[in-house]
Amino acid sequence: MLYNIVNGIAWIPVTLHIFARIWPFFSPNPAEFPITPLYRLIWHLSFYLSLLCLMYVMIVSFWLFLDKTEKVWSELSRNSYGVYIIQVIMIGIFGTLLLAAGLPALVKYPLLIISTYVGSNLIVSGYRSLTQALKSSRRSVPSQTCVK
Repeated sequence: MLYNIVNGIAWIPVTLHIFARIWPFFSPNPAEFPITPLYRLIWHLSFYLSLLCLMYVMIVSFWLFLDKTEKVWSELSRNSYGVYIIQVIMIGIFGTLLLAAGLPALVKYPLLIISTYVGSNLIVSGYRSLTQALKSSRRSVPSQTCVK
């Protein structure tokens, strides 16, 4: 219930803070806008209220919707340490490939993030499945003993 209420009213302090930020530009001379104690109170109170609301919504949203133990999440969890180890290498590889692309930087950056995340997880998943297959094939081969 509290989650729905905060979701419904979280826009109020955010909008109040936006109005407090742009209000000086609507005065006749924005350079001479008086910064009064009331203006500072509205500025800081709206900022911290919006942070509190958005933080609560974000934490509860993750708790409600992303705290799952499905196959994909468990696979990503098993990959996490391997991804941690190779992510910088993958950033270098994909970043070098994106340098030659004639795309704007605002497009390259999300592409770099997504390709690094997906590529790292695919490599780690492939490595883990390959090593498990090799281990199981070694166990299935009967050991050959030499009889003299």
